Amino acid sequence: MSVLISACGFHLRGSTPKANTTLSRLYISESGPSPVIDELRFQLETGGATLVNEQNLAQYRLRLDDYNIEQTVLSVSAITGKAEEYQLQLTVRLTVTDQENNTPINNQLIRISRDYAFDDTAVLGSVSERDVLINEMTNLAATQIVQVLNTLTE
Repeated sequence: MSVLISACGFHLRGSTPKANTTLSRLYISESGPSPVIDELRFQLETGGATLVNEQNLAQYRLRLDDYNIEQTVLSVSAITGKAEEYQLQLTVRLTVTDQENNTPINNQLIRISRDYAFDDTAVLGSVSERDVLINEMTNLAATQIVQVLNTLTE
C-alpha cells in the first residue's frame, strides 16, 4: 500500500518534496526581515544551490521586497456580530538580476492565501491554527520562489 501511495505523488501535509535546483552562486538580499528568507535559504541549500555572501561573486542576485501577511474577515455571525471566518494572505515580491545587470525577473508577486474558521470559544486553537497556516504559507512561498528561480537555468 505504501508503494502505491508514494508512486502517485502523495505526501503528508507539511512534508514538501525536496526542491532541487541547478542554480549556482546565488546572492540573496531583502528589504526587511521575513520568515520566507530563512525557509528559502534552507530549501536552496538542501536543493543543491550555492549561496554566496558577496554580490560580485554571484551568478544571480535575488531581492525579496514587500513581505506582508494580511488578515481579512470573510464571514460574520448574524447572531453575535463577531467574525467567524478569516482569510490570511501572504505576499512577497522578488526581483532577480544577473551578472550583466539584466533583470530576467522583475518585481514578480508571489501571493498565497488560506481561509480558516475562528471560534471565540476556542481561541487558543484558532490562534494555533493561524500560526500553522502562516508557517505552511511561508514554506509554500519559498518553494514557489525556488520554482521561479529554476526557470532561469532551463
